[in-house]
Amino acid sequence: MLRHLLVNAGQVLSKEQISAHVWSDFRATEAIEKLISRLRRKVDQEEPALIRTRRGFGYVLGRTGA
Repeated sequence: MLRHLLVNAGQVLSKEQISAHVWSDFRATEAIEKLISRLRRKVDQEEPALIRTRRGFGYVLGRTGA
């Protein structure tokens, strides 16, 4: 999942897009949210956060303004 976010840095990825890439099918949104939460604990140890949520759209990797 992190690699997919890195390859698509700066682009908003929906939960469906992430799920399709990671598992080749759709998984429960709770599974995506839990994995994103785990990734944030590992990579977002300093401000500003690298993994950001775009409510209603998905997730984006990159610094603010990137």
